[in-house]
Amino acid sequence: MKSLVTCLVFFFITATLAYSSSYEEKSTPEYPAVPGNILEVLEENGLTTFLDLAIKTGVAETLLGPGLPGVIFPPGIPLFAPTNEAFAALGPMKLNSYLENPEKLKELITYHTNALIPQLISAIRIEGNFLRTSQARGAPNEPIRYNRYGQNGEILTINGALRLKTLRASNGVIYVIDRVLELPPPLNSFFEVLKRNGNFTILLGAFVDVGFVARETTGPFTLFAPTDDAFRRLPRDLIGYYFTHPNEFLWRVINNHWVSGTFYSRGLTTGPIPVFSGGTVDVVVSPGGITFGGANVVKADLSSSQGVIHAIDEVILTTNEGMTDTYYADNKQDHY
Repeated sequence: MKSLVTCLVFFFITATLAYSSSYEEKSTPEYPAVPGNILEVLEENGLTTFLDLAIKTGVAETLLGPGLPGVIFPPGIPLFAPTNEAFAALGPMKLNSYLENPEKLKELITYHTNALIPQLISAIRIEGNFLRTSQARGAPNEPIRYNRYGQNGEILTINGALRLKTLRASNGVIYVIDRVLELPPPLNSFFEVLKRNGNFTILLGAFVDVGFVARETTGPFTLFAPTDDAFRRLPRDLIGYYFTHPNEFLWRVINNHWVSGTFYSRGLTTGPIPVFSGGTVDVVVSPGGITFGGANVVKADLSSSQGVIHAIDEVILTTNEGMTDTYYADNKQDHY
């Protein structure tokens, strides 16, 4: 009898403790950790070069604020933060040119913070592909262009820089990117970009001959631009023939290199892509690089107010005819 009572008492105590423990677990909800402010999150995630430059230029004071006026969601300050490796990739000469010019350095850092984002980037539809900066200096109306690629839009680029991850802060959101967003010049059309790069004089002459100057204010486009060396590889009499027949042949050849929409290198995939002359040109993306119609992309992602330019080492004379309709039937998304 005594042993039975002892067992009952033990059972009662055990059940009471179990209930009490369960009750305490249910009664004490777990709250997610509150993230630090933007400066703290930058330091925690090793984005120290950007943080140091923000402090050096005084931009850090802005990053401690509650956010930008007019921003609805996410609350606070939107920030594009290049990694330390991205700053190192600028090279000592270019990086020093910023460090030796405090005003220019501040403009550079501010360019990464002044984009007024109407909503969280991950939710933005591809139809709205750029957001203008509030920066007054440099290029006042130059867009920061972002694009989504991939079947589900999982690849996001900002002026061609790849978004590596998104970090939350108590007063904003940080988009970590793999390149520094360099300040664009005041004039940044395709024609101005090609002029500044200095190795596209024959292509620019062709644009004038076929009347493409009118395209200077339109877009967005992707231009696969043959270098002067690419044109010089063609037989001399063939080049002469094209330039003496601009409306019959040169127009078509030049249009073989124009694509509607903005396709940074991160957005190019292996397969045919439609061009303005009709038909498609085959793109191949591999670990060794990118080719367009068999031509190598020798310099990618030259950003412009009109889209993006990729320099190639050959002139594309022919396309895959009659495949444009098939391409658009298989690819529902547009890239602006």
